[in-house]
Amino acid sequence: MKQRYASLPGDIVGLPPYVAKDCLMHAMFVKGDTKNQQRLCDLALNEPTDNAFAFSVMTSWVLVTSIYVESMGSGDPLDKSKGVVSEVDIGLWSLVSGLEKPKSKKRKLYWLPSYLFVDSSAAMAAGREVFGYPKSVGEIVRKSTSPMNASVDVDIWHFRKFSPTERPVKETIMKVSGPPRKNETHDISSIEEISTFLAEFLPAAAARQYKIPLPDAGMPQIMLQQIRDAETPHFAALKEIICVSPKPKNISNGGFLKGQYSLELAKSASHPVAETLGLKKNNKVLGGIWLEYDFDVGLGRKIWSS
Repeated sequence: MKQRYASLPGDIVGLPPYVAKDCLMHAMFVKGDTKNQQRLCDLALNEPTDNAFAFSVMTSWVLVTSIYVESMGSGDPLDKSKGVVSEVDIGLWSLVSGLEKPKSKKRKLYWLPSYLFVDSSAAMAAGREVFGYPKSVGEIVRKSTSPMNASVDVDIWHFRKFSPTERPVKETIMKVSGPPRKNETHDISSIEEISTFLAEFLPAAAARQYKIPLPDAGMPQIMLQQIRDAETPHFAALKEIICVSPKPKNISNGGFLKGQYSLELAKSASHPVAETLGLKKNNKVLGGIWLEYDFDVGLGRKIWSS
């Protein structure tokens, strides 16, 4: 039986739903490896559920998103009076499909996050505690305030290698770099054009089902939510598969990222981004967009629990 949550003094996690306003998203694709991503999919989704939903990776393309939120707050009648914060989320996502329910013939598309880097402890705590997002705190440095420039560095504390005496170092774990543009112009594209562009990288079903088939722009996200057991730490006290479907609103502007961008990844034992997704140290970005909009993050949907 569920017990009522005890919100203690100093709790930094507001109640969902969450309301995000004045947001900028950069979304771009890099070529990964399906086998590497499937290993993550199996570990996060198939092994806990004994393959009941038969989750599978749909494409080798890895989606890289940078989301800059000017105002993020709770939509709960009480918690919305407590205030709002700004937030930055840098994420890497794999497109997966799974049965809508065990033994069903219908399949559904989801975005599975592998790594999410945020700029505040509140964003990390809310993401991990409420939904199971694999968030880590880092220092995120934009190279330009222009919405058409997607260049950004993500600096975190990480272990370059593991050993009994090894200590973490702070350095750039990932870097998105693009060409300097002295005369940037608003090359505005319609939402239909953006959806057509995305369809080049994603299955046609995604483009048909979702106006903009991106995380935080309408397409469902799926996560493994688990809490380690304190008495038997090799086991989980809680293990669930959670689906979240953010809803975009007020799409005001957008366009294509101009010029050639690249994604550079550091070697890391604690955060092996390249190995997890089948990426290289230096990766060519093959297409990207920018979007200005608002979005809501509603309640999660539990599709499986142990």
